[in-house]
Amino acid sequence: MDSLYEELQLVRECLELTVSDKNLGAINKWEKVINQFTKNQILNLFRIISFVLSIPSSNCFVERIFSQMSLKWTDIRNRSSVDLIRSELLIMFNFEFNCQEFYNYVKTNKEILRTVESTSKYSFKTK
Repeated sequence: MDSLYEELQLVRECLELTVSDKNLGAINKWEKVINQFTKNQILNLFRIISFVLSIPSSNCFVERIFSQMSLKWTDIRNRSSVDLIRSELLIMFNFEFNCQEFYNYVKTNKEILRTVESTSKYSFKTK
């Protein structure tokens, strides 16, 4: 706790100057403060700031996922398993490839091709 207090005293002046800047948002203000010091100088403060700023300010992303899930589970596809819908959503939100890029990626990745051709479960998932 003493080290956190010392870190706060170290950044106090810089923090006061940055807070008074009305043109910057909260993230930019903290970025400006953190860039004035090395990470080791304000390690505890950096951890706290990183944790707090990683909390989403809205639930918009979660609502978007539920919306996409309901679009995938239509009357025509009502027998789809939870795993199938989950897999489709994971691909949809985590891959930034278009169809051609994904095709080229899979075609050049020998491990994925070997795994797809085999009858066993995907081994690269455990790595």
